[in-house]
Amino acid sequence: MTIQTALLPHKHVRFSESIIALAGLVRKILVEPRTIDELWSDVTRSSTQWPSEPSFTHLVLAVDVLFAIGQIEAAPGGRIRRNSQLGMTETENVPRKFSRHFIQDVDDERSR
Repeated sequence: MTIQTALLPHKHVRFSESIIALAGLVRKILVEPRTIDELWSDVTRSSTQWPSEPSFTHLVLAVDVLFAIGQIEAAPGGRIRRNSQLGMTETENVPRKFSRHFIQDVDDERSR
């Protein structure tokens, strides 16, 4: 199976077997900085209720996807953590990263 066929769910790949779904699980588990081995242990722990058993390759690809879309970042000591730049502002449901540009665009539109 190639990454292209495993990335998103489709006719032959269930959602729980897709890399996108596993990326969501990894992001949920990643509440504090962890190494890839610690993440692997958490994902494969029997207490984790997940319909399929992911491979280590899929875990690494899920981490790659999260890094590529800016959801996680490198931390000291070979660990990864959630991106500290992300989050919601208190006034809008717009991520902080984009809110400054969004608010500026709205103000520009109002001034015209």
